[in-house]
Amino acid sequence: MTVIKLKLSDKEFPARLRQLSSPPEHINISGNELEEMLSKPTLGVVGSRKATEYGKNITESLVSSAVDKNVVIVSGLALGIDS
Repeated sequence: MTVIKLKLSDKEFPARLRQLSSPPEHINISGNELEEMLSKPTLGVVGSRKATEYGKNITESLVSSAVDKNVVIVSGLALGIDS
């Protein structure tokens, strides 16, 4: 799978993200078509950095189910639930 790395200064950086009051400085996108991905429903993954096994299992189940339904997963990939 292709990983696209975009900085806020890149012209390809998504306009919807630029509109945020505090947009990210950069994003990494795993996938093939940026515009297609941005048109799909999304699920943000945010959670504890000290995740329990139960939390990890539930998150994995929810994310797997969402991926099966063609939902784009958004995560900061911080330690814990996000990663």
